[in-house]
Amino acid sequence: MKIGFFSTEYFRKHPGMAESDREFCWELARIGYDVRALVEDRQVPPGEVVVGDDGPVRVWRYQGPRFHPLRPRAYADKVLKALVGSPRLASLSAVYRRFAEANVDVDLLQVESPFPEGALVALAARRIQKPFLISPCGWESLEFPWLLGRAIRWTLHQATGIRPNSLNMGRAMVEQFGVEPRRVRVIRTNLSRETYLPPGTDLGTFRADGRATVRERTGLTQRYLLVAAARFVPSKGLEHLLAALRLLRDRGVPVGLLLCGDGILREHLRGRAATLGLMGEVAFAGSVPHTEIRAFLAGADLLVVPALLDWTPRVAVEAAVVGTPSVLTAGVGCAPWMAEAGAGRVVPPASPEALAGAIHTWLNDPEGRAEAGRAALAWAAMFRVEEVAKEIAQFHRDVVEGFRAA
Repeated sequence: MKIGFFSTEYFRKHPGMAESDREFCWELARIGYDVRALVEDRQVPPGEVVVGDDGPVRVWRYQGPRFHPLRPRAYADKVLKALVGSPRLASLSAVYRRFAEANVDVDLLQVESPFPEGALVALAARRIQKPFLISPCGWESLEFPWLLGRAIRWTLHQATGIRPNSLNMGRAMVEQFGVEPRRVRVIRTNLSRETYLPPGTDLGTFRADGRATVRERTGLTQRYLLVAAARFVPSKGLEHLLAALRLLRDRGVPVGLLLCGDGILREHLRGRAATLGLMGEVAFAGSVPHTEIRAFLAGADLLVVPALLDWTPRVAVEAAVVGTPSVLTAGVGCAPWMAEAGAGRVVPPASPEALAGAIHTWLNDPEGRAEAGRAALAWAAMFRVEEVAKEIAQFHRDVVEGFRAA
């Protein structure tokens, strides 16, 4: 299988992002693919494309050009940015077209975002008459400005196959965007290998050390420890978690909460914790480096994901990697998977009472939590890049065969 892969995150990952496009491409090459990747690289001079090898992957590295008044496409870039919020869209279309024309022998194109990259790939795929697959993920919500929403919808309808990484995203593709169900296949995201514990690590010792680290850095002395890691934005539902914590304290449950993250609601959440009289029960850790978050997750009794809407939050899988089960809302896309695996319990969103009830029940059941921790370890293994690549490879074959038969 020859594949053209489009990525803006191949060489760089934002802090806390656990999936790796680079590892995924290398794994595809390991199982027999001929991988050619077009990737954004800030080390390349603006406006240039550099071609070379990254191990088994042939890579075209680019950086979009800066504005220049003598460059005609620069004005189109400005107009498109005003209309749909995507800079350098017109300029990058030439880069995508050049890549496609240089790799006209590929069997399939794959892009990791519906817009703007997906729209550019749709045009390139039409030009060289090849199927293409989109992996939509990472949206804060499904509410878009009208024109941007139309552009995303058009791109999704052009795609030969769509691979959402959560069940609720898969439903949205069909119900909100009107995509034919036969073109949609939900496949888990892949975690970077660095997310998993090194072979030979004693999990019990690692968890004990993590708990000691949490207590030392936060001063939380309560018998039970909860952790939540998310951006402090309305969709994450952290206000409801604080309300649930107050209910637990009123019931006499000795529980502390470590909140990891930052965002526009930072001061609001601090104020809310103070108003509820929880400053002795809540520790705000700020943005925790990805290299440290695993110890915090291992030191907790439970991870809580109170989101109103989320897809597959990486923190839920990262907690499972270290044997920590989760309490999640039904607004989280991976919640049904975790419940089925026995690695999590699911409650309605925006319900502090339901959150508090599920947390209290589980804290009173140490044997159940230990069993759920073991189930979480097995569930997390399904997100290894080797497992995800197998599923996506099968989807690739189905997409290519369907395109050729059409």
